[in-house]
Amino acid sequence: MRIAKSHGFESAGISFNLKCLYITDPTRSLGGIFFLTIIIFATIIRIAEMPYSRAENDGNFDSYFTSIYFTMITLSTIGYGDICPGTKIGQMLVICFAMWGTVLLAAVVGATMSVFDLGEKER
Repeated sequence: MRIAKSHGFESAGISFNLKCLYITDPTRSLGGIFFLTIIIFATIIRIAEMPYSRAENDGNFDSYFTSIYFTMITLSTIGYGDICPGTKIGQMLVICFAMWGTVLLAAVVGATMSVFDLGEKER
């Protein structure tokens, strides 16, 4: 924070640190964000859908692996439809997951383009 203030930045908050990490090491930062997103979203959807899943005896969200699978498919915007939430809260969460997945995929495309972009000396 002292270095950031010496260079004219008033506050070096979390967003500033994330931007710096994204610029200096996009693979590690996006990988970490994807990993945390999958773990957090899978836990949230499992907690939200577990009572409904057990009441209906469909077993969709009984295992944590199924929740991770569902989260990965939703974040990648594929959405097979083999597993779907049964509650309104679950459906609202899935809408948020899908929109966040679109943002993450756009960041991956941007990071990939910056890796393959030729610098001044390479042109």
